[in-house]
Amino acid sequence: RYGWAPLTLEQMDCTMARAYAMALPGSLDGASSAVGIKAKKDAAGHRLMMKMSQPATYKKGSSGPEWHETPELLERLFEYCAQDIVVTRELDGRLLALSPSEKEIWILDQKINNYGVQCDTKAVNLCIELVEAEQRRLDEAIREVTDNRVATTRAHIQMKAWIQEQCPLLDVEGVAKDDVLYLLDYPLLPPVARQALQIRQEAAKSSTKKLQAMAFRSDYRGRMRGLFQYHGSSTGRWAGRAIQPQNFPRPTLEQDQIEFLFDEVIHKASSVDELRENILMFHDRVLDTISSCLRGFICSRADRELLTADFNAVEARVIAWLAGEESVLKLFREDGEVYKEAASVIFGVPVEKVTKQQRLVGKVAILALGYQGGVGAFQTMARGYNITMAPAFDAVWDAASQSRRDYAIKRWDTDGKRAGIEKREWLASELTKLAWREANPNIVAYWSLVERAAATAMRLPNTPIHLGPDLPSVTFIQRGSFLFCKLPAGRNLCYPYPEMQVKDTP
Repeated sequence: RYGWAPLTLEQMDCTMARAYAMALPGSLDGASSAVGIKAKKDAAGHRLMMKMSQPATYKKGSSGPEWHETPELLERLFEYCAQDIVVTRELDGRLLALSPSEKEIWILDQKINNYGVQCDTKAVNLCIELVEAEQRRLDEAIREVTDNRVATTRAHIQMKAWIQEQCPLLDVEGVAKDDVLYLLDYPLLPPVARQALQIRQEAAKSSTKKLQAMAFRSDYRGRMRGLFQYHGSSTGRWAGRAIQPQNFPRPTLEQDQIEFLFDEVIHKASSVDELRENILMFHDRVLDTISSCLRGFICSRADRELLTADFNAVEARVIAWLAGEESVLKLFREDGEVYKEAASVIFGVPVEKVTKQQRLVGKVAILALGYQGGVGAFQTMARGYNITMAPAFDAVWDAASQSRRDYAIKRWDTDGKRAGIEKREWLASELTKLAWREANPNIVAYWSLVERAAATAMRLPNTPIHLGPDLPSVTFIQRGSFLFCKLPAGRNLCYPYPEMQVKDTP
């Protein structure tokens, strides 16, 4: 409109991206407060801006809404915008610039977010109707089972109180996912309470809310844009936005079953009732089925093909390489069966006799324990893979040395009892941890090296502290209020305002 030359991404800079790269808050207010600049964001102006962004009234017979747009309010809004520029300019002077390689990644990030992802909007909208209908059906079912004492499957307080009445000998802490699983394992649970909990379990599929997010985010051509946040975590990982594409639930169905559901059921259904009936011909829980299919709503255009790729065991490879755990690296160079090897150590069986379930335990051990995780980290990841360790207790116990058993029992007496985990479950997880650590001594030693290097760098500001002459180059240095960790590829992790604290550990 004004004859300006078009801006290219290469000409642009982003203070939010630079703040995220320094592990600071992404908002202008948060980042400016974190670095302690004098200029402050105009809070009253922000409230006014929010007010002016919404219609004031709709008058009957008018052609459209009326807005808060008096000359005085507009002038105040302009002052607010100008102050934002003052704060941004001062913040710009305090933030580190992105390195050339990081600037390239940021530009790529902009292109990815602008290009977007195709969504199967027709299937999404039909499944949203089905989910809403199924929620209504389950709400009616919970009212019937509880004699109208619980209004909906989402009435947590009512549900907790009703279950407590049915099970007076149990301490019912709540009805969240883990609470429901715990209660369903109770052998003396009354049938009516079990039925109510199963209804609650079936209805509590928050992942189906992603369908609403997909519908809201899609444009008229079915493209969803702005799904990734550059440097959303302090390690440099992207964070998900809107539909959270990195956080889809693990499907309970196989890939060929999901493809069949889309090709022969979802795409061919002409109504919600027909869709529900057809799903029930193959699977007894509608919401579970829809949840397993969520990835399938992301598709390609009709004239394109959608390809996927992923790093294979990247966490396990990186930590073994950093720590010089040669036995693990040798496995990766050869057959790559690291999960089976870990399971072999944990269960005391030859690698060739490791079962599919034991291999899964080995995988969880490698992913959960490689970065100094303990029983808590192992249990959290095990739940994601639907693994319980109590049934494997005898096998893990028999495979353990006497010293390992003695240490695990001692840890149970001092710490495990307070963890809120059943004894055999906790002990089997602790023995798994001990077996993995014994098999990976260099990785365990590397944790201490990293901690000592970071602590030394904080004690000796402006002095580079390197990790071991024979290991990949990792360097810590504290400059001003920031502790930096330079990685082998040259990229810096940033830790603002680090503190040294003494903490008791087992």
